[in-house]
Formats: sequence, structure tokens, C-alpha cells
Amino acid sequence: MIRNFYKRISTRVDTAFESIPPQVNMENLEIIFSGPKNVQVKISSFALNKRYYNTAPDARHLDGRFQPKGISRKLVAEKQLTIDVGNFTMVADLQTDTPSTTVTAKQLTLKLSRGKDENNGISYDLETNTHDLTLHNSKVSNQQAFACDLGMMLYAKPDLEGFHIDRQSSFHLNNLRFPFYLDHFYRENDIIELGVNLVSCQMEDILKSFQDFSTQSLYRSSFSGTLGFLSRLRFELTNSFKREFEIKLDNNLRILDHGGADYSYLKQPFVHTVYDGDIAVKSINLDSGNSFFLPLDKISADLKKVIICTEDPHYYTHKGIDSEAIFLAMASNIKSRKLSRGASTITMQVVRNLFLYHRKNFQRKIEEVILTWYLEEVFSIGKDRILEIYLNIIELGPGIYGVQEAAYFYFDKPANQLTLTESLALAYIIPRPKFFLEALKMNSPKLRKNLTAHILHNSKVMLKKDIISLEEFENIQYKITFAPGLGELNLTVAEATVTGS
Repeated sequence: MIRNFYKRISTRVDTAFESIPPQVNMENLEIIFSGPKNVQVKISSFALNKRYYNTAPDARHLDGRFQPKGISRKLVAEKQLTIDVGNFTMVADLQTDTPSTTVTAKQLTLKLSRGKDENNGISYDLETNTHDLTLHNSKVSNQQAFACDLGMMLYAKPDLEGFHIDRQSSFHLNNLRFPFYLDHFYRENDIIELGVNLVSCQMEDILKSFQDFSTQSLYRSSFSGTLGFLSRLRFELTNSFKREFEIKLDNNLRILDHGGADYSYLKQPFVHTVYDGDIAVKSINLDSGNSFFLPLDKISADLKKVIICTEDPHYYTHKGIDSEAIFLAMASNIKSRKLSRGASTITMQVVRNLFLYHRKNFQRKIEEVILTWYLEEVFSIGKDRILEIYLNIIELGPGIYGVQEAAYFYFDKPANQLTLTESLALAYIIPRPKFFLEALKMNSPKLRKNLTAHILHNSKVMLKKDIISLEEFENIQYKITFAPGLGELNLTVAEATVTGS
């Protein structure tokens, strides 16, 4: 439970404050944890000296020096640390290394305090700032280093009703400032409310904060106006259907100079080159000269309806960014306490496939959002054309791109002859193009279960939204015959209903 997670944090902070020994001196200490991570920490010297003062009962002061030397992990921090009655301040130069991450900072400041409010309730304040922070981590940036100034002020308070992070809390990334708050009400149906805002800023502030975009023309462009937003998410952990999400954009950005970028060519036939890293592996002609190219009006209505429903249900009503999808992703990630769900729209997927690398990280997502704005609002690439591009370049298997090539490969027929079940099966492949074929050849039980659940769930959604009729829903076949050599799948609805996907 999330509430137990908060309690564990609170307990550990209290224990840390109360457990500092009067004196500690360590020389040549070596700690080794055997296991999958094989962590080794070697400390050459560690010294603490806690002094008590008569002027303030329970007041404490701590001087310390920490100089560890490690093999797989190391921390270098040599500054004074001061502690007073549950208040902790540390200033240090920092360097850490792990197998996946390296962090350096010329100055790290950390202040943590524990206090009591007027009702004798416990509260915690955390303030942290770093200057000239350099981070090497593939989940943040595709480049070797991501450099920034980063800081946060957090004011937290647990009580009998729940856990709260005050609305005065905020974090900053260089010149970008994000006020935020969190309320988790335990006794009120386990409700979580989260708010995150971006204080109005110029595009130059965003570009200075993310200096490793692969689209270099962004840095040559000039802009006017500002961008900001207010967002609020409220939902019940026990009932995800009871939810509220709103986002208010303050956006009057205008592009004065495109910096040499011109995406208007997407309105005409063009050649898309698929890369594996830096190696070109395939060229796709988006014109009638390519036997696998399908104009949008030649693609079956069932297939278009299915893919829009499964990939981007609000495709024709948003401008490239879907706030409802963002809400669902945030709620799902909060409930699971991990980043397990994204919010990419069809336009964002087109941007990623045409212009960006496929490795998932934070900086690529920001660039993806900016280029989505370029396509839909700056260069006014129409929705039908974006969908047409998507359906002709989307990866659907090893070396298989576009729905026409995929239809022939998997079902030995053109895309405009696919049944509703076959269209749903093709849509299932989109998030997992590199794994579906192998699972199909193995007749994987997990594939049968997950594909059945996918067809059952999405057909119910389409029925509820009147995308398909009751007759079409009742006639969905759960026996799928694939092209010669690929076999068939006999799917069992009962299995998916009982075990889930």
C-alpha cells in the first residue's frame, strides 16, 4: 500500500535523526554485499563527532568527513555537516559512479528539517540544490552527459487523514520552475490529488535546459511569446474510473525563424529511411511507385478504426498531445509506482519514427513533444496525412513496415481485406514488433492469453463507443488463421477473463 510506503519513509527519517552516535571513527572499512548487484564499498576513513550544548536541550552539532573509495560505486564528499534538533544541512562536492550512472556536481546542498505545527503534528522540510550537475544516464539523455542546475523545495506533512506535500513546494531545472503539490487522503476512499505547473517561460529557456536534442535546427530557430501550464489530477486508487484531470495551457509561442527546418515536404510523396542505430536498413517510398504503399482511402475502415481506438482514441480531437492519455499514464504509474505506461499519440509516434532515435529517455520525450507541435500547428500537416504516413511506416515485425506489407506477411492478403479480428491482431503487434513473430512461431501460451485479452477488451471498448455494432461484436472470431508457415491460434475467452492480460 502507498500509505505504508509513506509511513516507512517517515519512520526511517525519524530513526536517522535519533540514531546519530556521539562519536564514530572508521579506518579501512570494507563492505561487500554478495548478490546480483555485487555491491562493494571501500571506505578509507570516516569520522563523526557529535557535541551537545547546554543552551538548548537536545541541540546537536555534527562535524564529519567522508572519504570512501569504491570499485563499482564511489562517493566523494568533504565538507562540514551541521545538525541541530532534527535539522540536517550538508554542503559537498559530489561524485558518484554506478554501472549505469555517473553524477558529478561542483556543489550539492541538502537541508532536511523536522518540526511540529500548531497542532503538534510532525512536518518535514527538504531543500536541495546542485550547481553544474553533470549526469550520465541513458534514461535521461542519449548523449554522454546531461548538464544542469537542479533544485527542489519540498514541504511534507503526514497526519491522520493522509499524506500531504504543500502547494509551496517546487523544483527547478535551470531557469524552468515547476510548483507542485500532492494530497493523498487515506480515509476518503483512498484519493490522490496531484498538481504540477510550469511557470511561464520562453522557448529559449527550454532549449537551454535541454541542450542535446538531435534536431539541431531547434537551436537555430527564434521564437516569441511564452509557454506555461497548470495541471491537476485527482483519482481513487481503488476505482480508476472515478477520476478528474484538467490542464490549462498558457501558450502564445510563435516561431519567427524555423532555423532551416521545413517539414512541409511531408504533405507530398517522400522517401523514409529506416535506421538501426547509424545503419540504414530500409527505404520506404510513400508514393504509388511502392507496391506496399496504401493511400488512406484504400485502407479498410475496420483497420483504421481499430488502430485509432487502440493507439490514440482521441486522435481527431486533439492537437498532437492527448491530456486524457497523460492522465491515464500518470494514474497508472502512480498506482504501480513505476514508469510502466506512456502517453504517445499517433503524431508523436510519427515524429519518433521519422526524426528521432528509439531509445526511451526523458530528453527524447521533450523533443518529441516540441516536434509534434511543429507538425500539427506550425507546418499544419493534416490529420489524415499524418495517419496515412503512420500506417505506411509503422514497424510490425522484423523488416516489416506498414500495414500492407504486414497484412501480406501475417495473413497472406491485402490490408483492405482484413477481418475485424485480424485488424485487432495487427494492432496488438504495434507495441511489440520485435517479439510477436517469435512468440507466434512458438505458440506461446502467454501470447494466446494476452492477445485474447487484447481482442476482448478493445472490442468491448469499440462496442461501447458505437465504433462497431453489436452484430460485429458477437461475430468476432477467436480462431485466427495466419499465412502459410505461421500456423493458427485458437484463443480462449475464458482463459483471458480468468487470468487477465
